[in-house]
Amino acid sequence: IMLGLLAQGAGATFTRWASARHVDRHGPKVPTGAGLASCALAAVCLALPSQAAMLTGMLLSGMAFGVLQSATVADVLSRAAPSQRDGAGALWNVAYDAG
Repeated sequence: IMLGLLAQGAGATFTRWASARHVDRHGPKVPTGAGLASCALAAVCLALPSQAAMLTGMLLSGMAFGVLQSATVADVLSRAAPSQRDGAGALWNVAYDAG
């Protein structure tokens, strides 16, 4: 379990950082698709009975979390009017934390 949680946290941290540059320069569309695909693949891996599949699923889950976090906040903020960005950012945080 410790290795799985480490893999998930490391995957989220790295992909949040790595995807932010792409999202900033090219928009959130491609990273959102990649994050959703990673999330689906993570679910498949986590359903398999092997330890390697579980660790892979945890890593992919973290990677999906990191990519989707960068992409969705950028998408929300790009759609909000400049005067509404503070509120949009706050609502995004509440929604993301609520799951």
